[in-house]
Amino acid sequence: MVRNKKLNAAILAIIGSFSVSSCGKNIIMTDSATTQERFLSQKGLPAQNLKSGSCALFLWGAGNGRPLQFYQDAAQSQATFAIDPDLPAERISANGRILEGFYTEQTFVQRDLKIEVKLRAGDSRNVLKGIPIPYGRMVITEPDGQATIIPVSGLFGCRK
Repeated sequence: MVRNKKLNAAILAIIGSFSVSSCGKNIIMTDSATTQERFLSQKGLPAQNLKSGSCALFLWGAGNGRPLQFYQDAAQSQATFAIDPDLPAERISANGRILEGFYTEQTFVQRDLKIEVKLRAGDSRNVLKGIPIPYGRMVITEPDGQATIIPVSGLFGCRK
């Protein structure tokens, strides 16, 4: 666990100010305080209540204090992001189904943002103990093409 925190923090520090080319797309990282403040310096979502009989995906960022960045009830196609917690993001695509409502790749839109969530699930399939997400990333693309990458880790789980 400590190793993942250090690794995520190192990744976050490294991606702060350079361009990356991936799959034919340019992902531009800037030193802009505005971009970093908007996506990386926010406090995260408050604690989320998982209702009895429900399943959900929780993703924490690599920022200070490991803020909750993402919450999605598995029965919903919407998700809540710390970027704008008052406006649910709408899922527009999902691939890599692991369980009903749990995917390794999802794309959402929220206002003028496109948010891609890509995850690697652990080997466990015990939803009551939780399926660990050792690592993943959220790529938030603004209308001008600038993207911010947030490394995440998390858990998919259900409550009896």
